[in-house]
Amino acid sequence: MISSDIIIFALAAFIPIVFFGSGLLLSSGRKERGVICAVIGILLSSFQVYLYYEQRKSPVFVNPTSYSITPKSNSHFLFKLTNNLDFPVFDIAIRIRIEKGDLTSENIDMRPVDRSKTTSDLGGVKIHHDLFGFSYTDKEGRSVAQYDVYDIDRKQTKTFEVKIDGSQTTKEVELSFAVVEFSEKPKEIVRRKSHFGFLDKGNALAKEKKYAEAIVNYEKAVSVDGKSPRVYLNWGNVLLEMGRVDDAIAKYNEAIALDPKYVSAYFNLGVVHLKTGKKSEAAAFFSKVLEIEPESEIAKTAKNTIDLIKQGGTS
Repeated sequence: MISSDIIIFALAAFIPIVFFGSGLLLSSGRKERGVICAVIGILLSSFQVYLYYEQRKSPVFVNPTSYSITPKSNSHFLFKLTNNLDFPVFDIAIRIRIEKGDLTSENIDMRPVDRSKTTSDLGGVKIHHDLFGFSYTDKEGRSVAQYDVYDIDRKQTKTFEVKIDGSQTTKEVELSFAVVEFSEKPKEIVRRKSHFGFLDKGNALAKEKKYAEAIVNYEKAVSVDGKSPRVYLNWGNVLLEMGRVDDAIAKYNEAIALDPKYVSAYFNLGVVHLKTGKKSEAAAFFSKVLEIEPESEIAKTAKNTIDLIKQGGTS
């Protein structure tokens, strides 16, 4: 395989020749114009090489950064991720976005070349020993496959196989590859958005009653940001749907431990205790909702439920 460096330098040499030749043809024998065109070509080529190597100096370098496939065709190529830092990177988020065409991210699969450890596929959530992937739609409506890559040593490169099933496409497809987040300091994972991606994916799977897959996403969300009470609340809801009452209660309590004023968790604890016949405990949790947010809509529901409990009702 020809290296990208050779290709870059070949282009850098080819572009000035094109400019020089075009200049000669357009100058009607006046070589000065051809020389000027060649100089412009050299400057442009030099700038192109400069940008390429500046990108190579970036903390985490991806290759390729873009890829195209023709309609009704499949593709299989290698994707490389290089850690240029002087310390290990513990977590890197890679975004593969469909910039053009009618492909969906569900038809993209990225796997490590080294498959010496276990690989599993849980309802579309792909888990590898050092790679975790999920799909979503961004704010612009573009389909995205995001992968989290773990543990790349300093100055090392990991290679992945990317397979694209474009057999059902009718338009040319253009993909972009980019690092969206990574660790900026040793042993410090810097994350801003990804835990919401895992949370949203988990909630979507929960609606489809794919509870085991949903829990996988909640676990990943917690590994990214363990301080989000919302993750534990939704995790508890799924466990409750699965009939794991004690585990659900534990997750609601974890949410409250992170946010002692998280009324949704108190309300859900009230619901759980009401369902299990513990009316006095349920009333106590509903009263906590009234204490924290007395004017909220959820407080109105809590008050009505307390009134029903006092009247001997169980709804």
